[in-house]
Amino acid sequence: MQFLVALLLALAWLFAPSPVQAQGVACPYATLRLESRLAVDAKQVCEAAAPWAAKGFRVLVYLTDARDPSEQAWFARLDRVEAEAGLRDLSQVDFYDRNGLTVAASTDTFPPWGFNITYGETLYGTRLDTADHEYQHLRSQVRELLGQGDPSQALVVGLQQSYRLAYPPPPSPWPLLGVGAGAAAVIGGTISWRRQRRRRQLQNQIQVLQAPVATLLLALEGLLPSDKPEETIFYRLYLILGGERYPQLGSRLLETLQACRQALTQAFWVQGQLSNQTPTTLRELEQQVEAWERLYISLVGSRERLLNLSEEQLQTLLNPVQFLPSNLAEEGGSLLRQLEDLRQQLEGRPLKVELLRVDPSRLDADGILGLIERVQRELDRLQKAPALLSAKLATLENRLRQAPAGIPTSLGSGLAGLLNQVRSLQQRGLDLDGLELAEAGIRLLDLLAQLQTWQNQGYRFPRQADDLAQLASALGSLPELHSAIDSLENHSRAYVQQHQKNQAELSRLQTQLQSLKQRLPDLDRRVYGGFFRHPPQEERKALEETRRLLLYISQEGIPAIQRWNSLSEQNFDQAQQEIERVQAALQRCADRLDRLERSLWQAEQEDERHSTVTVFTSTSSWDRDFGRSSGTGSWGGSSGSSGSSSRHSSGGSSSRHSSGGSSRRR
Repeated sequence: MQFLVALLLALAWLFAPSPVQAQGVACPYATLRLESRLAVDAKQVCEAAAPWAAKGFRVLVYLTDARDPSEQAWFARLDRVEAEAGLRDLSQVDFYDRNGLTVAASTDTFPPWGFNITYGETLYGTRLDTADHEYQHLRSQVRELLGQGDPSQALVVGLQQSYRLAYPPPPSPWPLLGVGAGAAAVIGGTISWRRQRRRRQLQNQIQVLQAPVATLLLALEGLLPSDKPEETIFYRLYLILGGERYPQLGSRLLETLQACRQALTQAFWVQGQLSNQTPTTLRELEQQVEAWERLYISLVGSRERLLNLSEEQLQTLLNPVQFLPSNLAEEGGSLLRQLEDLRQQLEGRPLKVELLRVDPSRLDADGILGLIERVQRELDRLQKAPALLSAKLATLENRLRQAPAGIPTSLGSGLAGLLNQVRSLQQRGLDLDGLELAEAGIRLLDLLAQLQTWQNQGYRFPRQADDLAQLASALGSLPELHSAIDSLENHSRAYVQQHQKNQAELSRLQTQLQSLKQRLPDLDRRVYGGFFRHPPQEERKALEETRRLLLYISQEGIPAIQRWNSLSEQNFDQAQQEIERVQAALQRCADRLDRLERSLWQAEQEDERHSTVTVFTSTSSWDRDFGRSSGTGSWGGSSGSSGSSSRHSSGGSSSRHSSGGSSRRR
C-alpha cells in the first residue's frame, strides 16, 4: 500500500504544478509570470508581446489561479507583482514606469474582477485609454477564453487587441484586393484556428482533471486502505466512540465501507486505463475528457450539494479528525497521527474541477464521497447522542404533559412506558437507542396533536381506530413503532388531501360549467335568431342536447359532488367518481359546442359568398335580403415598434498620479 500511495502522490505532483511555481520561459519581449495549473503556450504569448517591445515598452504578462476575495485584494496582488517585475515602486504613491504595460488575468472567472491592463503615461490619451466600448469588448473576449480553459489564446488576444487599440493600423488603400482566394484562405485559417483552440481546451481539461482525480484517489486510499472494512479509519472511529454497543449501526457502516472500497478499486483501474491512452483526433480527445469527468463524478458524486462544496469543505470531508475525542487513548493517538499525515499530503492540492463535457444532473451517482458522507453522518449522530438525548428527553416529557385529549387509554399508558424506557436506556449508556426512541415518541405526539386539529375541523378518519390500536401494540419495538406511525400519518394525510383535492376539482368544474353556459346565448342567436329561416335539424339537436346536459350538471352533478365531499357526509371516494363523470360530461358539451360553432361558421361563410354574387346582380335584392345590419370582416394589422436596448459600460479605470510616472488600470 505504501508503494501505491507514493505512486499516487507522484501522479498528483506530476499532473498539477503548484500554483506558486511559475511556468518559466525566456522571452526577449516581455516578462512572463505564468502561475497556473493550465498549460500555456509561452512562446505564442511571447510573440504577441513583440509589437509592444518594438515600441519600447516594458511588458509584464501575469496569469494566476489564485482566488482573491475582493477587487481590492486583486489590485494589491497586481501591485506586488508589478513591483517584483520592476515596473512599480511601492515606496512612492503610484510610481509606475512611463513605458510600462501589464496584462494580468486570473483563471477564476467567477468574480467580476480578474482581468486588467495597467499602463504608464505614454499611453494616456490613446484609444486604449479612452475607448471604453472597445475595451469592454476586449475584456469580454479574454474572460470568455479563460472560462473555456484556453489561457494561451486569452493572453494573446489581450496583448494583440490592446496594441491595436493603442496603435490602430492605417486603413488599406485597396480594400477589395484579394477578396476571392484571400477570403477562402481567411475562412480556412479561421476553421483551423478554432480546431486548434478546441484541441488545446480539451488537452488542458484533461490535465486539470488528472490532478484532482489523483489527489482524491490518494486520500481515499488512506481512508480505505484494504478490502477489510474493519481496518478503515471510519470503523476504528466508530469503535472509539463506543459504537460496539450498537451492532445494527456497525453492520450498516461495514456494508457502506465495503461498497466504498469496491468502488475505489474500480476507480484505480479506470485511472490506469485512461492514463495509458494517447488520443490523437479531436473526437478521441472529447471522449477522453468525458471519461475523466465521469471518473471524477464516480469519486465525488453527482449530487449538486457535493459538487458545490468548497476546497476547504472537501478537505474536511476527507479528514474526519473532528470525530476523535479530546481524551485520546493509544488507539486515538495513532489515528490522530494518521489523519495528520493525510492532512499534510492533501494540503494545497486541488480537489475541485469545472466540468466541460459531462452534465452531472443527467447522472445519478452518490460517488464514494457521498457514501463517506453518509458514514460521517452516522458517526456524528453517535458522537452527539448523549447531548441530544438530554434535550429530546426534556421535549418528550413536555409533549406528554400537553398530550391531546381523547387518546385511548392503552395508547396513553404505552406512551408513559415509552418515556420510562428512554430514561432506562440513558441510564444504561445506550444514548443512541434512547435518542431514536425519544424522537419516535415526539413524532407520534406531534402527529396526535395534528390529528386533533383536523378532527376539530370536522374530519372523521375511518381507519383511525385500527391505526391507534396498532400503535399501542407497537410501542415496545422501535421498527414496529416507526411503521405504525407511518401508517397513521399516511392514512390521515391521504384522507385530508383527498378532500382538499376534490374541493379544488369542484371549483375548476364550476368555472368550466359557467364558461360553457356563457356560450349558449350567442349560439341561440345564430341558430334561432333569423339567420336560418329553418334551422337545420342537426344543429338544433346538438344545441338542445348540450343545453339539457349542462342543466343536468348544474342541478344534479355539481350538487352531488358538494354533498358527498362535505365534511358532514365525507363520502370522498364517491365524490371523486362523480367528479370524473361530470368532467367527462363537460368535455362532451365543449366538443359539441365547438363542432356547432365550426358548422355555423362554415354556413355563414358560404352565405356570405352567395351574397357577394347577389350584389352584382341587383342592388334592390341586396337591400331586400340584407336590409338588417350585418357584421363584416376587416383587413387590419397591429403595428408595433421593435427596439433594441443598448447598454454601454465604461468598465471604469483607476488613475493615480505622482511626481514621477503614474499609471491607469482598466
